[in-house]
Amino acid sequence: MAQAWYSSSGWYNSGGIGRAVYDYETFYIEEGIDGASAPAVLSTITSTHTVFIRDFDDAADEDVDFIWQAPNDIKADSTISYRVGFFITNATAPSAEGVAFQLAGASIGTGDALGATLGTAIATTAAARSDAQYDLVYTSWSAAVTITNLAAGETAIMTLNRDVSDAADDYAQDVGVYCLQIKYSRSLDGV
Repeated sequence: MAQAWYSSSGWYNSGGIGRAVYDYETFYIEEGIDGASAPAVLSTITSTHTVFIRDFDDAADEDVDFIWQAPNDIKADSTISYRVGFFITNATAPSAEGVAFQLAGASIGTGDALGATLGTAIATTAAARSDAQYDLVYTSWSAAVTITNLAAGETAIMTLNRDVSDAADDYAQDVGVYCLQIKYSRSLDGV
């Protein structure tokens, strides 16, 4: 009989072929590299405590790239899920309004071109929010994102953008993104 249990890293499954665990990684906005249409420069906000943010515009899609070294024990068929952490930076806070983001990525290995074609962008939202200035908000975890040609030990380029054309993005103010979190599967059966 298959057994499954949960840990703080994710779930394990001892039945069937192969075992896996979810793992999580956080990329702070300071690690982001300007994309095709970059958000505001890195700044800080302070409300007792201080954090780094980059304001993503409410009227135009803006993007940053994150670089991730895929672990050697990533599951061969792994996709990732993601969520975005951001702060309400404007005094005009959302009132049943939301924000939408998209993530797309490609993996490159030795001899592959930096200009690899990104996979399909997948959206995630924080919809119908009513928060105050300096509140931290997370989007929901996204559906599966396919990183084109993802392979163990390779370098993945992930492009995060605020998707202002998404119907769920109706909060007409900038938001201060502070992190991107990803979730993926690692093999428990060795590399």
